[in-house]
Amino acid sequence: MEPSRPLAADRIVKFTLESDLNVALCGGPWILAGQTLVVQKWRPNFDPNNEKINNMAVWVRILGVPVRYFKDYTLKVIFVHVYVVQSNKRIPLLLY
Repeated sequence: MEPSRPLAADRIVKFTLESDLNVALCGGPWILAGQTLVVQKWRPNFDPNNEKINNMAVWVRILGVPVRYFKDYTLKVIFVHVYVVQSNKRIPLLLY
């Protein structure tokens, strides 16, 4: 099976309203056909085939946590134990 090329990697979208652009850039994360769609401003010499993603916003859903624990310090204690696995390495999530 051949590796799939990035979805819509060669698409450029123009926005008439800056507010629409801001929603597209900041309103995600965007999921299209089950895949995360990375959206960024156009820049000269962009090559999607050689682009590396260094940061990505993710949503983590933890079921069963009562609302009373939705405080910054409590969630930080929980997320200390959440990792992303990449190339058999455990990478801790960074909280902002």
